[in-house]
Amino acid sequence: MTPTARLLDKSLAPAWRARDLVTLTKPNITLMSVVVAAGSMAIVGATTGRALSPVSWVLVLAGIALSVMGAGALNMALEHALDARMARTKNRPIAAGRISPEVGFVLGGLLSLFALVLLAMTAPALTVALTFVAQVSYVAIYTPMKQKSAWAVVVGAVPGALPILMGTTAMTGRIESVGLCLFAVMVIWQLPHFMAITIYRRREYTAAGYRVAAESMGLEWTKTAIVATTALLVAVSLMLGPLGAAGFIYSSAAAVVGLWFAVLVAAGYAGRDDARWARKVFLGSLVYQMVLFCSLGLDAVVRGMGA
Repeated sequence: MTPTARLLDKSLAPAWRARDLVTLTKPNITLMSVVVAAGSMAIVGATTGRALSPVSWVLVLAGIALSVMGAGALNMALEHALDARMARTKNRPIAAGRISPEVGFVLGGLLSLFALVLLAMTAPALTVALTFVAQVSYVAIYTPMKQKSAWAVVVGAVPGALPILMGTTAMTGRIESVGLCLFAVMVIWQLPHFMAITIYRRREYTAAGYRVAAESMGLEWTKTAIVATTALLVAVSLMLGPLGAAGFIYSSAAAVVGLWFAVLVAAGYAGRDDARWARKVFLGSLVYQMVLFCSLGLDAVVRGMGA
């Protein structure tokens, strides 16, 4: 049966629940990408004096959202067999058999195409090019690479952070130092975040067919890499102040939450319960990211009011 026939086949209606279709687009990742992109756009706009109309803001963010949604659907379609082998992903719509892989490909392809068309109408060519790079690198490089090399986590961090540059280049038409710094923060943040997951779920990932650092490079190597990338993350996050993109509120918050996160990572490094430590690092990275970007937004608002 062709994808079109599946779409029209009423016998499949019970599987076509709105919740499953939304899940297929990875809404949590999409929301995070849009929020971070919007915040980055505001900061770069304030720093450079560039501005977009409210309508353009909405359209650019919609294009970014559609791109992330499309890549998510294509990823689920490509990995559904592997997802079915893992507890954390086995209930995803395609892995659980509620939606066919063909639908994932059709939905993902259409969303990705619509994203490019929308951004081509509302943003500079550089933004469209970065969007295309994000889509291709995530779907065609990162997704299959996860089964072949543990270095996929580094490759995947790039498209994961590109919504920042997609948003900031829509503001300025070029890559600014502030946008590049924010992009670097997001890239580096993903490394300890995802490596931590592969420690406390390494057996599950390995059994499903993924290559993870904790197995292929060793647990000690992975733990050391988490400590090193955390230190680099904190250092890069503090560069926004000298670049003129943030003031006292952000710089203070970044220093405090950075120190907290670094201590959390270092404190359990030599412990015996690696799985528990890795889970704390994973959860701590989420807290760190939330505090960092919320303080950045607050800083921008306060500085704007004082301007």
